[in-house]
Amino acid sequence: MDSKKSRWTLVSAIGIYAILFMHLYVPFNVQKWPQNAGMSEYIYLSGFGVVAWIYLVISQIIIKEHLRFQQFTNRHFIIWTIVELLLFSFLMMLLFGDLQLNLLHEYWLAIKLSILVGMIPYSGVILYFKLLEKNKTTISTNHLVKITDSNNDLKLVVDNSQLLLLKSADNYVEIYYLKDGQVKKELVRTTLKILEQELSNQPIKRCQRSYMVNINRVAVIQKNSQGYNIELNGYDQPIPVSKNYKQYFVDLLSNQDPQ
Repeated sequence: MDSKKSRWTLVSAIGIYAILFMHLYVPFNVQKWPQNAGMSEYIYLSGFGVVAWIYLVISQIIIKEHLRFQQFTNRHFIIWTIVELLLFSFLMMLLFGDLQLNLLHEYWLAIKLSILVGMIPYSGVILYFKLLEKNKTTISTNHLVKITDSNNDLKLVVDNSQLLLLKSADNYVEIYYLKDGQVKKELVRTTLKILEQELSNQPIKRCQRSYMVNINRVAVIQKNSQGYNIELNGYDQPIPVSKNYKQYFVDLLSNQDPQ
């Protein structure tokens, strides 16, 4: 909810929802409140939504923009929302309540009305942006390959477009990747079997008992007397393909969907 666009969406949603809600459901018999005397019911009921819209423009757009929080945390958000609710309810009581009656009762009625009307659009908009943010985060990070060791500690994060291959080395795995155009190697204590499972959603596929390669960097798949070899863009050593994985790379070579 930091961006002005998000806050305008929140303000507009609550204003529109409040007007529709008041006309469709007429909660608390507000059409019979004393202040309604002599006033068009349409204008009176719409007034709740208009007042809510103006109030939130001041609170969410003007005041928040002026204060310019460096970091608006969840705790700040909760406090802001509670204060916003209490002040808005007080304003509603002054404008629409019967000040001749018990003020605490009128104030409590205004709070209930504010919660009833605002809860659904407020929660709905926040949930929408939360899901949108989560989706963006997933989209923005699914190109990253995360390598963990046998203790499940994160050892390396590399863009999958820069990852070349993984090579088994006894109880370790050698990770080859490009950085600034140069081939780099990282040694991680784990196994290819574990990494094959962890990276199943990445384009890093097993081609031999000791190798996994980035299929997006395959430049050449060449048949020889022993079977096939793979050459990768950015890596100058051929990589063997075993019989168990031959069909996958044959399908890849022939532009079929590898199984």
